[in-house]
Amino acid sequence: MKRFIFITMVLLLVLSVVGCGAKNKEVGVWYSDRNDQSVLTLAEDGTYSDGTWLTSGNYTSDGSTLTLTSTLDGTKTLTVQNVDGKTILYFENGEYSHTYYDNAEAAQTAREARQSAEQAAAEEKAAKEQNALKTALVGYWYNTAGYPIEFTEDGAYISYPLGEKKQSSYEVLSGDSISFTGQDGTPQTMKITLKDGQLSSSDGIYNKATPVDLSLDVLAGEWTDGTLTTIFTAEGTYIEKSAFAGFVDDISVPFTITGSNTLDVPGQGGSQWAFLSETEKEYQLILSKTKNGMIYAAFMAKEK
Repeated sequence: MKRFIFITMVLLLVLSVVGCGAKNKEVGVWYSDRNDQSVLTLAEDGTYSDGTWLTSGNYTSDGSTLTLTSTLDGTKTLTVQNVDGKTILYFENGEYSHTYYDNAEAAQTAREARQSAEQAAAEEKAAKEQNALKTALVGYWYNTAGYPIEFTEDGAYISYPLGEKKQSSYEVLSGDSISFTGQDGTPQTMKITLKDGQLSSSDGIYNKATPVDLSLDVLAGEWTDGTLTTIFTAEGTYIEKSAFAGFVDDISVPFTITGSNTLDVPGQGGSQWAFLSETEKEYQLILSKTKNGMIYAAFMAKEK
């Protein structure tokens, strides 16, 4: 009988020790692979402390899940996992997920590996964005409030300040910026945003189209800037329709096509720039005009 009681007491003691070990297996200091090198301390009395992303509070464990609770931190849940025979604590939170290790060296190794992977992914993303801009940028772009610009595949940047052609070279620096030589000969950087087929920069908003050489066949017809109407005839005249019919007469302007982008307009100062382009649904025309000694760009469109 005494022997039975002794054995029973020994078994109870063993079970008690095993039970305490399972209950407190997370007790100790844990090191995070976060960039701030967070250190989480789990005390035997069921409290935790962390001086970085957490403050302090209480925790409970069911062996597979660790739940941290405090007034300031709210509730945070970490899963207890076994990886390669080592216990880790994992906090799932999307891009802010991180892992706790039972020693600082393992956390540092994991941190460096993650940072290297993130850097490689960032570099790959940047390269893809840069190549995408290189591809999308090439072509002719018109501006409804100014003159067009062009980017060629071999690196030429062509602009038309006041209609006059200027050419320099350009280089795509990243997914949202290019460098080019300015009119004063100095290198300049331009920020560019491409979205829904539109190019936005400090110079304005541009739409992509295909340039077309000037011809009476394409010019002939009714064009509008959204408010006023201009009619081009097959005989080489454009008629600016009055916005006040019956009070102000229409204006007829004779012209002659002298080049792929130039007109001779004797009644408005002689040679003028004209840029004709097309998309699937319409033609676009940018025409330089001289009024009261000032040159400005008039944008018009014609449906196909």
